[in-house]
Amino acid sequence: MADVVRYYLPSSGAALHASAPDASWSNWWNNTWRYAAVTSKISSALTQKQAGLMVGAGTELICGAIWVTPAQTAHAWTTDDTIKAQLFGRFNNCTSGYLHAVIRVMNADCSSEVGVLWEGDLPTALTGTYPGTNRSLAAGGAHVHVQNAFSMAAGNHIVIEVGANVTGTGIYQACDFYCGDDQDSDYPENETTTTQTDDVWVEFTMETATTIGPSGAIASAEDVDGAAMMRGTIQSEV
Repeated sequence: MADVVRYYLPSSGAALHASAPDASWSNWWNNTWRYAAVTSKISSALTQKQAGLMVGAGTELICGAIWVTPAQTAHAWTTDDTIKAQLFGRFNNCTSGYLHAVIRVMNADCSSEVGVLWEGDLPTALTGTYPGTNRSLAAGGAHVHVQNAFSMAAGNHIVIEVGANVTGTGIYQACDFYCGDDQDSDYPENETTTTQTDDVWVEFTMETATTIGPSGAIASAEDVDGAAMMRGTIQSEV
């Protein structure tokens, strides 16, 4: 039995705590945005953000925005647990670019890291075509496994950091990415959608019987396209 929770990445709504970017980023956008990740859509406008800096030629790993979940119930993460996501972006003012994500657990006030669930480039390179294309943690839309096993205490937060791995020859390097949750549907699990008519999301599947998610959340199931998945609530699937 597995528990599944999907988080949306709004373009508004202040994060409960101002979590600092992970040390693995080589740089971060001067106005790194911090929002609250949500399991129920709040209809924030689909908004273009940017991970870019006047850093000169070379390669930079730039954090653009951070989402902090509500306080979680306790869970022992294992490498059997999985994560999948659909983000959306394009490269801009650089010769190549990849979306990059760091997904980790922070303590109750987000002042220290408990453990890293997953970090890396989304493996399919971005294109420069406006407005962009959806990208996944694994090529083609598949899930990835949690990279590190550790225990998450009640009251900890999952923190989702999104930015870009950019390479350029000019003074300014950047990638655009989009957030918001005011669309009727979520980005499908592919890497071929080029329209701004869906919502970005990150989804966790816990292969143990311990439900995670916002403390006090009520579980409810929904069957979408024949596959049980979380849509704004927490559910258990067999």
